[in-house]
Amino acid sequence: MTTLPKPLCGIVAPMITPLSDRDTLDTDGLERLIEHLIAGNVSGLFILGTTGEAPSLSYRLRRELIVQVCRQVADRVPVLVGVTDTAFVESVKLAHYAADTGASAVVLAAPYYFPAGQSELLEYVRHIAVETEAFAAEQTCVRSYTSIFIARQQVAI
Repeated sequence: MTTLPKPLCGIVAPMITPLSDRDTLDTDGLERLIEHLIAGNVSGLFILGTTGEAPSLSYRLRRELIVQVCRQVADRVPVLVGVTDTAFVESVKLAHYAADTGASAVVLAAPYYFPAGQSELLEYVRHIAVETEAFAAEQTCVRSYTSIFIARQQVAI
């Protein structure tokens, strides 16, 4: 596992998931994509991000993608794995799987179906951190893509 530099800087490329059909990973396309991005001197790869693709993939396919990416990257750059899900338990399971497979970090977006205030969002993040044995949390937000924001001063786990 590549240690995540602090602060993380440079280009962390959000990757698409190449598919050969609805639930089959295009492994040749994935290998070419990874090598192309790394050859472009990215600072990391971000899979299963919040672009809307991950929730439409099966849990089996998400796990296969994590394994393939971590195996091929082989610690050349950090691999960040999105673990956002509508089911808390599935986010935790995917975070454990990503850690066990060699991912450098997991990324979690706030729950998006239920309105939540600062205290509820903070409690959600704390529960995820406890369940995944996270030692620290770093919060970033692309405001143009979300209406949910956790204040930086709130995140001190």
